[in-house]
Amino acid sequence: MRTVIAVTSLVLLAGAVPPDVPGDPLAGLPGYEEPATRWKDVADAEARRACRETIEQARAVAGKPELDREPADPAEAKHFYAVDRSVDGCPVLVMSGDPADQRPVPQVGEPMLIPAR
Repeated sequence: MRTVIAVTSLVLLAGAVPPDVPGDPLAGLPGYEEPATRWKDVADAEARRACRETIEQARAVAGKPELDREPADPAEAKHFYAVDRSVDGCPVLVMSGDPADQRPVPQVGEPMLIPAR
């Protein structure tokens, strides 16, 4: 009897294994495309969301396109003015050459080395 239960359990568990996904194992999970950012508490997360929406609305009013959510490329550096500006209490970067082009201040992450070329 124990043998039958053990074999039946193995057969059921073998059927529960997800199929192999070639390449990225998280390719089938779109929620994992961008790494999660840390927040201190719920109020911090709510403030980030509100600022993101405020900046998107300000860009839309100014006729600017939506921002890319891709990592920055060191070869295509963006120049911005060194000013302290905020939109409805949200800090923004003002791009050089176009003061209407305002972007969110990036979150500080882990320092990393970029090899010299």
